[in-house]
Amino acid sequence: MKILKVIGWVLAALVVMSTLVYLYASWQVDQRLAKQYNVAAEEFPIPTDSASIAKGSHLVDIKGCRDCHGDNLGGKIFADELLIGKLAGPNLTRGKGGIPDDYATLNWIKAIRHGLDSSNHPLMVMPSLETSKMSQEDLGAMIAYLNDLPPVDNSVPESKLGVMIKTMIYIGELDVIPAEQIDHTATLVKSMDTSSPVKYGKYLATMCSGCHHENMKGGPPMVPGSPSVPDLTATGATGRWTQEQFNTALRTGKRPDGTELDPNMPVQMTKHYSDEELQALYTYLKSL
Repeated sequence: MKILKVIGWVLAALVVMSTLVYLYASWQVDQRLAKQYNVAAEEFPIPTDSASIAKGSHLVDIKGCRDCHGDNLGGKIFADELLIGKLAGPNLTRGKGGIPDDYATLNWIKAIRHGLDSSNHPLMVMPSLETSKMSQEDLGAMIAYLNDLPPVDNSVPESKLGVMIKTMIYIGELDVIPAEQIDHTATLVKSMDTSSPVKYGKYLATMCSGCHHENMKGGPPMVPGSPSVPDLTATGATGRWTQEQFNTALRTGKRPDGTELDPNMPVQMTKHYSDEELQALYTYLKSL
């Protein structure tokens, strides 16, 4: 019986220590999310013509905005689990529960280019590290489309990080605070360089870097239990696939042998790439 008591006390001590460690880690993450950034966000005229709005709609598709904010961008909950937490993409329209009527160009730029909310606090999960590299021309077209959205009445709860996500952020195994990594002083490029497929493909591949890294070599799983992130370069699948097979994989989520890609692969995003965009992306990845 004495040994059982000792084991009980040891287990109790471990529980208390683990709880204290987590509480400290949670506080540290909360402090990072409460940080206010002093950012001089650029402002520029936003087009209103139909061609720019149509281009903006396409950009919203291929940047994955609808995956988290819903098909109509009226917001949705895309994760709600005990360990992960409740993750929601807010309503981006001017309907009830959406952005306020005075939400201006500067607010869009802060969110998309700097990963910050209107009060200069970091946004969570938002892929601003990737969209921060968008050209002024593309950013303007995207904002033009967002400004033109029909109002959707939908109130979405605020995101709350769960125990596992907070712990992974604290130990450096997960990046969901893009504002910490963005170069907020970087010059805004006027327009993207499409002078060659490789340059155009490199620009497009920015959206792939969040999972596959800057070198597109992939690496360990993004979250525990998920498959490893694959190599997209010439030494990986891209080197083995033809352009047609590459296109099919990104549009259907299926490899040439018929097996499904990793469920974390955002096919709902990549299926909207045009033939020209897929050719440029394939050419760039094959060059690596």
